[in-house]
Amino acid sequence: MPRKKTIRKVKFAQAVFAGKTQAQAARAAGCAPGAGLEAQASRLMHDPEVVAEIDRLRKEHEAKAVATRQEILETLTRHLRGDLSQFVDAKGRVSLQKALRAKQFAQLESLNITVDGIKLKLHSVQGAAERLARLLGLNAPEKINLTRAVESMTEAELMAELAKLEGNNDGSREPVSV
Repeated sequence: MPRKKTIRKVKFAQAVFAGKTQAQAARAAGCAPGAGLEAQASRLMHDPEVVAEIDRLRKEHEAKAVATRQEILETLTRHLRGDLSQFVDAKGRVSLQKALRAKQFAQLESLNITVDGIKLKLHSVQGAAERLARLLGLNAPEKINLTRAVESMTEAELMAELAKLEGNNDGSREPVSV
């Protein structure tokens, strides 16, 4: 069974991660109110166990909240390789059960069920291929025209423009022709 002190640290870390101030987190964790509360909160905030718990919570949250590069590549690859056979049974009828068993619903851009039947639209194969090529750096660099003379830019403006060019708006660092 965890010690009370460890439980307090975990509760404090959870409260800080949830957005409470250090003093609010200390109260939520069971620290005694009063003149020493802020000092206790500050000590807890610098405690290695608390720092590690906040870091663990942050990583756990990021893993759930943000798609990784690998997930994006895998999804686009499924779109690229998708075909309607995953949605049609042996008699040529649309089978949502078959698609569900094959876990293929991510391939669908839209699904409309009407009195006339079921209409499916898959994500664009060409669009998926283009996005994959861009993410993997397979495209030729794009030419970018600067509309403003470099001589008239401040150093900060020039650095900002260079950062935009280097980033290529997708996080890659492909060389860019100017």
